[in-house]
Amino acid sequence: MLTEGPPSVGLISPTKTPSAPEPAPSAERRAALVEVVLANGRVLRVAEDIAPATLRRLVGALDSP
Repeated sequence: MLTEGPPSVGLISPTKTPSAPEPAPSAERRAALVEVVLANGRVLRVAEDIAPATLRRLVGALDSP
């Protein structure tokens, strides 16, 4: 009588496949917008995570009459 053992299992190292490009952020994943109404009536909409220094420069440039 011939006895067989369990089939041999070999480990295969995973191959690195090129990753697909990240899809464009959906509306839920985009940074929320903050709306700033300037003294001269202009409206500035910026991402909530804008750098404070950048926001100051924008307001300074746009808030002049």
